[in-house]
Amino acid sequence: MILEKGNMNKLEERFLAYLFNLNNNEPRYPVLTAFANPLDKSGIVESLNGIGAPEIIKEKIESTPLLPCFSNMLLINERNDLDNLIKEFDDVYNAGKALNINMAKNILESTLNVYFLNYVTQLNEKMKGDLELKEEKFTDNYRNYKKEDLRKKLYHFSGDLINSIDEKDDKKQARIVNELTHFVRNSNFLEDIVAIVDLARSDNEKRLDLINLHIEKIIAVYAEQYEKAADCRDQISVLYG
Repeated sequence: MILEKGNMNKLEERFLAYLFNLNNNEPRYPVLTAFANPLDKSGIVESLNGIGAPEIIKEKIESTPLLPCFSNMLLINERNDLDNLIKEFDDVYNAGKALNINMAKNILESTLNVYFLNYVTQLNEKMKGDLELKEEKFTDNYRNYKKEDLRKKLYHFSGDLINSIDEKDDKKQARIVNELTHFVRNSNFLEDIVAIVDLARSDNEKRLDLINLHIEKIIAVYAEQYEKAADCRDQISVLYG
């Protein structure tokens, strides 16, 4: 069983598994597909029960449109038809080879069971993380800082954000963005904060210079040094070209 397309650590909700039929009298490709099912949530709740998910996770499932899979098995006549079908799916498994249709069905169903268990496990972890973010209380606020201390705080935020992105740590990145958003709430420089986050996530070769200028612009606005803020704004425009 080989994951031919997709990311094992980030499974999506559209699954396809296929295998090669070794029976010369039945040369078609057995294929099993699975999609999100908008009608039945019981399957995913049952699976979460099996891995010991907290009750609050299961309650959240009941109130969201993220739902379990239903499957359909079919036979594809031509390799080109199979290739076209593969393009429509996020996660694709090559499940190997089978001697007959019954064997193919058993292999494909086993592949789906393994996939589904991994999927709901990841869903459980993701939703735990989302709940932790929502439950975390951020009480710090930019108004509590003097000019120089605020500058240090914003450079600290930016450095941590860039590191989390470079490390591909999505959970850490989400926590930092969430904390930063709360930190500057009700300020008059939210536009610069959004720009800093976007730049940190970009591959702009001038991103560090631009982030520095946005921070200096924020500090100037905070200190009511509006001429300096305007100068920073002009320098930002020049770097963006």
